[in-house]
Amino acid sequence: MEPPKKIIEQIFDFCLTLAIAALLLRFTVWVLQQIWPYLAIIAAVALAIAIIYRVWKHHNDNMGQW
Repeated sequence: MEPPKKIIEQIFDFCLTLAIAALLLRFTVWVLQQIWPYLAIIAAVALAIAIIYRVWKHHNDNMGQW
């Protein structure tokens, strides 16, 4: 069994973890700022394809009519 950590070690570990999390969050935001137009285009195309497919499926369904 390990001896308990000293309070200064716990504070240092917490600060190190917080710094790494902040850097990763900052990097993630930077990446999203760079690629958001492409993600928006992909989402718009996917939405258009889904709507067109649903309309086509409803139109070609033998059970229902417009």
